[in-house]
Amino acid sequence: MQTLKRTLATLAVFAVSAVSATAVTAQSKAPDFSGQWELNPTKSDFGPMAQQAPTKGTLTITQTASSLKYSQAITTPMGDQTNSQEFPLDGTDHTATGMDGQPATSSAKVDGEAVVVNTKMQREGADITMASRWTLSPDGKVLTIDRQIGTPMGPLTMKLVYDKK
Repeated sequence: MQTLKRTLATLAVFAVSAVSATAVTAQSKAPDFSGQWELNPTKSDFGPMAQQAPTKGTLTITQTASSLKYSQAITTPMGDQTNSQEFPLDGTDHTATGMDGQPATSSAKVDGEAVVVNTKMQREGADITMASRWTLSPDGKVLTIDRQIGTPMGPLTMKLVYDKK
């Protein structure tokens, strides 16, 4: 159970398998998340996983009309972790490897001024789902990811706030 909680904490906070991919189609007006971002732990809400939440995190995003590429580095009580991914932005299911080395399948779509990414994965025999809603502040200097996570232990809600460097 402790291992599952640790896995959920890592995945819930920074499940950078396909969960962090944002979708933008050529005709959409989705925000451009390109740039360097720094996690703001004091403005973020890690919910029940606060004890294992990152104390530091950076996210570098390059976004084009057809893809999103990012690299991420975080520091948590469990140690440092890094990951890089590139995703197509066509809204189809995409399977990628997360920080824990396990696969996750995501699809993403533009929803007004936001991007919604839905992810499904299985960890230690448990089905986990995540719905992440990415938004930018009006001045483009704050990236907020509101995340709803479905786990066998019940639903979790988190809010990750990043400041543009």
